[in-house]
Amino acid sequence: IQETQATNMEHATARQVSYSEENVGKKVKRSKIRVTWSFVSDRKHEIILAWSKTTGKQEITMDGEVIWFARHKGRSVLDHHWTTR
Repeated sequence: IQETQATNMEHATARQVSYSEENVGKKVKRSKIRVTWSFVSDRKHEIILAWSKTTGKQEITMDGEVIWFARHKGRSVLDHHWTTR
């Protein structure tokens, strides 16, 4: 299965359209960050990482659908992988 996924990724072509970082905390702006990536492969996609530095909540959405959510207070590194159809 991993070999098939790797082969499919070798043929995938993606081009980054935009990237932005925003401090979006309600009371203290720097307490939460939202990072947004837009790219085009077969169509335009948008990935958003929302990360609360205070509560440790981390959420990744792709095209408006939640891909991953967790709460890791005190964590400073995020590493998450997923495949798309």
